[in-house]
Amino acid sequence: MNYEKLPKTISAEELLSTPLPPIKWIIPDLLPAGLALFAGPSKAGKSWLTLWLCLQVAQGKRMSQTASILVTGRDMDNKTLRLHEENCVWILDEEESTEQIVAKAVPNYLWKVADYIDGVGTWQGTATELLSAADIEGILPHQLTRKIVEHFDTVFTPRGIRYETHRTSQARQMKFSHDGNDADDANDAEIDITQLFKWDISQTASSASLASQRSRKGSKHGRSVAAGQPAEKPTGTTPNPCEAAGA
Repeated sequence: MNYEKLPKTISAEELLSTPLPPIKWIIPDLLPAGLALFAGPSKAGKSWLTLWLCLQVAQGKRMSQTASILVTGRDMDNKTLRLHEENCVWILDEEESTEQIVAKAVPNYLWKVADYIDGVGTWQGTATELLSAADIEGILPHQLTRKIVEHFDTVFTPRGIRYETHRTSQARQMKFSHDGNDADDANDAEIDITQLFKWDISQTASSASLASQRSRKGSKHGRSVAAGQPAEKPTGTTPNPCEAAGA
């Protein structure tokens, strides 16, 4: 019997929290690489416009008077040159490093969130509560969540901020903490159990424990190990099972 392997599916929630690569444009801000849908009313000129666009791309003609050039090499840092054309002459407007480009793409409200987390140390709640706590207006909760995932390595990682998220029955919970916040947990793991008396734990045995100890005192097989006393070796000789079977 042949079994056909089903394609892997993901939920909308997982898709929302997954970082995606930047869009590659065939025509800037109009036609991306891959599948595109060009819709409009009948006889609006869709076919002629599509034919003209294909002709311009095939002939290598530019759709705008601006250009961005990525400069890279083995012994040099990556950078991007922004240019514009005037009378068939390309003029340099701006030169940006890779770090500047990445930082420039980060929304200002993410820096504000990072500053707030730095101030409080540890924070947990929903995206809506975080927007309110950081005094950010005009941003939807799902926009904040998506941008945190997209720019986490740029904004939060350099500050030592960690981010965890999980879904409850009511909403998605977000948790931010710093790398140094695990010191208390590590100290808890090294607690000497002999120091527990300092925590005001009663050292008086319960009635059930006392009854258990008394029942074990008369046993020839040993005393209670839980009471801190070593078990005694049984007295007498152990019967031979072969002799018992012959009898």
